[in-house]
Order: sequence, then C-alpha cells, then structure tokens
Amino acid sequence: MTVTTSGCSIGADALAAIKAGLEAANVDADVVVAGNFVATIRQLTGSCTYHVDRGAGVVGAKTVNAPGGPTIVFNYDIASQTPAPELERLAAHEAGHVLLYGRAEHVSDYQHLVTNEADWHLLCVASFAAEEFRIESALPAFGYQPWTADPAQHTVDALAELNYQVISSVLGEPTVEQMRDKVLAAQDVFSKVLAYSAGAHVSGGPMNVQSLAGDAAAEWNDLVGESWENRLKLWRSLPDAWHATAEGQWPGTLVAGLALERQFLERLGFHYELTDEGLLFARTGSDELFNQRLERAQRDFPE
Repeated sequence: MTVTTSGCSIGADALAAIKAGLEAANVDADVVVAGNFVATIRQLTGSCTYHVDRGAGVVGAKTVNAPGGPTIVFNYDIASQTPAPELERLAAHEAGHVLLYGRAEHVSDYQHLVTNEADWHLLCVASFAAEEFRIESALPAFGYQPWTADPAQHTVDALAELNYQVISSVLGEPTVEQMRDKVLAAQDVFSKVLAYSAGAHVSGGPMNVQSLAGDAAAEWNDLVGESWENRLKLWRSLPDAWHATAEGQWPGTLVAGLALERQFLERLGFHYELTDEGLLFARTGSDELFNQRLERAQRDFPE
C-alpha cells in the first residue's frame, strides 16, 4: 500500500485501519487521503463536474482509474471521523473497485455498447449498481458484517427519499434538464441501495421485502415491484468482485442491466431516448399516480 496525503494529515489509527482492510481483501493499492476530496477526484479523473453529494449522504471514499492505475481516494473529512472498524470495512470495499478496474469490468471501457447519451446514462447506472453488488456480496467472506444491520429499514428510508426526489423533480417549473438530472441522480442512488441490500441478502443478511408495510409497502410496489427479482437474477449470475467474469459476460450484463434500468425509469414515470429531434426526456406517469406519490411524500416528510 502506497499512501499519500493531500492537504491534510491522517492519524496512525486511521492508516492502520485502511491497511488492515486492504490486507484482508488481499489487494495492494495506491491510496490518497485528501483534504479537498472533490478537487482531488477532479484532478485524478480530469472531470470538472464531480461532486461529493450522493443523495444518501456524502462520499467517504472513491476509487478512480487514475493515469497511474486504480487509486483509492479517502475523504479526510469523513475518514478522520469514522471509527476504525468502519474505515477498515470501507477500505476492503474500495479494494473490490480496484480489482474491477484492473480487469476492465467497469463501464468506462464499454461506451461502444451504446450510441447515444440517454443509453449511456442508464448503462452507467446499471454498471455502478452491479459493481456494488459484486463487492458487497463478497465482504462477509473476509470477516465483515453486512453493510447495515437492517437492510430492509434502510431500503424503506431510501424508498421515501426516492419518492420525494421523483415528486420534487416535477414541482414548480423545472427545465427539462433539471427534471432529468434530478430523476437520474435519484435512480442512480436508489439502484445502488438495492445492490447493497441484495448483497446483504445473498450473504445471509436479513433483507426481507415482505416485512414492509403501510406507505413503505405501497412505495415498494409502486417504484420497485417485480424489478427486484429481475435485478437479483441478473446480479446473482455474476461472480463476486474477487473473481473474473467469463468471456463476454460483463458486456452482456451491462446490456441486460441497461434494459432493467430503462424499465425502472419507465416505472418511475419517465421516458428517455434519442429521437430525430434530439434527446427526449419526458414525464409519462399519470397525474393520478403522481398525486398518490405526493400524498406519500407529504406523510414521509411533513413540514
């Protein structure tokens, strides 16, 4: 493990936790602990649009495919406040991303699978979720507990947030771009939540959608429904991140995942495609459907 710091000084206990996580995962990686996390990610990736807000919190670490190879960047503001066992688990999780980048089992090498921006957005969402599943389902083998003691409750919270984001995307007078960006960001976050929950489920965690009740059950049936089983079937067909996919399996998974994410977007009540006039993003859900969602959002987030 090679560690550098940027604009900060990390303590010995935190460094020991990061090292322990990488060693448990049997991965050697370059690590940067960054005081200015966003600026460091942008510098390493060349992206000027990356931001730290992920909808369900802020990013504690991110693995990027830097010019010198996969690099794990820890957010000092988070890492310095994270208990050692959680930081160790986070390092082991990021180790999985290092392996996936190293085998080109990541969306960045597969833009040729699509021909337009709409499909590229959804292909990225599909890839990110599948990667999270492949990592989370493997971590118990290294001695780590599932990501949360109660995946079902976390999913309930994420469902309420997804419903709120979908509703808020159409309130007021948003531009098409504002509506699209909010919906796609919410879809990306929630697909990752499902991937984490599925990983816990596969590894023996207590994810049980039948335990949902009330508005949570209504939101699950409305926003997820049978797509859960379709996702599980696809993700479970993959080896974990510590084992390579069969030849042609990963691009095939991306294409299948794109189809699932497109169906999910339609379920949310939106359509996104390239037309003769250009990219089209439009609401397709009925007023009745969105009014029901608004009522649930008002109960979930009373003023």
